[in-house]
Amino acid sequence: MLIGVLALLASLAIIIFLTVPRVSEMRDLSNNIAAKEAELEIGKKKVSSLRSAVQLIKTARRDMEILGVAVPADKDIAEALVQVNANASNSGVVIDAISTSGGEAGNVSINASVKGSYEQIMGFLSNSEKNLRPIKIVDYNLVSTEGTISATFNMLFPYLATKTEVAQEGEAAAEGEGT
Repeated sequence: MLIGVLALLASLAIIIFLTVPRVSEMRDLSNNIAAKEAELEIGKKKVSSLRSAVQLIKTARRDMEILGVAVPADKDIAEALVQVNANASNSGVVIDAISTSGGEAGNVSINASVKGSYEQIMGFLSNSEKNLRPIKIVDYNLVSTEGTISATFNMLFPYLATKTEVAQEGEAAAEGEGT
């Protein structure tokens, strides 16, 4: 009986000294796993945020490229002339004459004389209105002769003027007022 009690005490001692630390260690490992899972979720959220940011940057770059065409950094008179020519070709009007001038800072001025039917002239205006690079028609003149309309348009094409150009225009305007 004494041997049985000693065996029982030995078994309890083994259980207490070997198993209880293992259970405590398992609890600590379980807590570590929970913490690592929480870190993983935070990491996944960060990765998702970074992917969203990359998509936003790509979209912003595309938008900037489009804006670069719509409102270029410099006068880009050749591109403005190409756009006027394309609008004329697409609407069927014939360009009689075209001229350019610097215009005010931030705008290129183009004067275009075109001929065509009423529908063609309206098509030219519609195409100009839908143009990627904004066109402001500041003055126009229409003359109708025997079913043909001759039209002259004074158009402004914007560009991103530098501070120097704006300052020079301001100085020129101030000098003009002083004389």
